[in-house]
Amino acid sequence: MAEARRGRAVRHAFAGLLLAGSCALFAGPARAEADAVASIAPTLLEQLHGSGLIGTAEPVRPFTWTIVMTRPLRAPRHRRETYAGTPPAAPAGMSPMVREELDGDGRTKRVVRGVSVRGLVFVRPGETELEVRVHGLRLPLARGERFRIEYDDGDGVLVENCVAGDEVAASTVHPAIPGIATRIDCEGTGRYKRIRVDVSATVLYLHDPGVFVAVEQAIDSPIGRLRSGVRVVAFEMGRP
Repeated sequence: MAEARRGRAVRHAFAGLLLAGSCALFAGPARAEADAVASIAPTLLEQLHGSGLIGTAEPVRPFTWTIVMTRPLRAPRHRRETYAGTPPAAPAGMSPMVREELDGDGRTKRVVRGVSVRGLVFVRPGETELEVRVHGLRLPLARGERFRIEYDDGDGVLVENCVAGDEVAASTVHPAIPGIATRIDCEGTGRYKRIRVDVSATVLYLHDPGVFVAVEQAIDSPIGRLRSGVRVVAFEMGRP
């Protein structure tokens, strides 16, 4: 009888270990995602809250896309980005993200992990400054809403004043993107490669994924018009 009781105790203990291990296995990714957001410097979180990018409107939903970024005077850049979605209890708008730099054949050259803030800002571990700064944004976007974007680019800083326009189908960016998008037109000035330039851009806010994408940008410089932009070539929504 005693041996039987000991046998049952061992089996129950073993089952408990298996259960604990399986819980840790499934909780691991969620904990890592929450930790990625929690590791952002408090000063950056304060800036992001003040920008209007986080804490309001819909959370970022899980998705993966492959994009081609055209750049002035440089070869296109190919990326695959996997958004985990906004973790529970994290401010809406933040999502852990894995960015894969791809070669022309689609093979991964380099992997970078960080936190994306609605697709406009990417925060790497340990960073203390934002490369892109947003001012006056109010989400959800309404037609006529205005805000400003400042970003470092090519040894200079560009400043764009943006206004929200009409809603269009998000499928205009890629057929697999669900829901609607808000078109945003931006114009501004700044310095690019230490040269004074005028800049204009077309940005779309994709409501269902909860991110922005700059589909087209033009920089007018003394040497002519330089164009850049983002083209989505593959898209798939993930599981919540």
